[in-house]
Amino acid sequence: MNLSSSIPQLFYDLIARVIPGAILLGLTFYILEGSKKLVDGFKAGCSLSFSSILGILFLSYVVGTLLGGVWFLILDSKLFKSKGKNIEDIITDQIKTNKVYIDTNKLKTPETSFIYEYIKIFNPPAGARIAKLKAERDMCGILIIGTVPLIILAIFVRSCLFLEPLIVLMIFLATGILLLKHLNECFVNSLSNVWLILHSKDMENRKREI
Repeated sequence: MNLSSSIPQLFYDLIARVIPGAILLGLTFYILEGSKKLVDGFKAGCSLSFSSILGILFLSYVVGTLLGGVWFLILDSKLFKSKGKNIEDIITDQIKTNKVYIDTNKLKTPETSFIYEYIKIFNPPAGARIAKLKAERDMCGILIIGTVPLIILAIFVRSCLFLEPLIVLMIFLATGILLLKHLNECFVNSLSNVWLILHSKDMENRKREI
């Protein structure tokens, strides 16, 4: 088994659900208890039993999955899609910029989900890279969704004079938004580029057969 191509697919849940869920749980503890107790909690975590660790991982997975539902609703909304070019526009630009000789009248751009599954089946190495980009993008989206209510929690739970958690969360949110923009562009560009390459090869093979 090719480890580099299997990891992004086998561990999508770890990248896009467990990790953001664990980070958000840690941030919640930090807001409620402070940084000193958070550090003490990490030290105590080294001596936890295996069942306790599994319980924390499961709770992290549940948190990540629930917030992921909200994230996917936003991802499918017109508001999110209007913020950047769609795959069809990117493919058209690539044809013009890189002079890819494809009959655009015969080129049909299906839904993103179909392109994603098509690439995973017919080009597993490229599909694995795209799956990893998708998982990282979704991780950032879930972290952003989870950070917003934590900022509200920090405002109401902690004293207004104690700004440390609020500043940390605002920096965390701003960094997450910038990273999300970058990862989403990488994901969409990779998806469209590989789809275009596979489509052009398919058309070349058909010409040879004729």
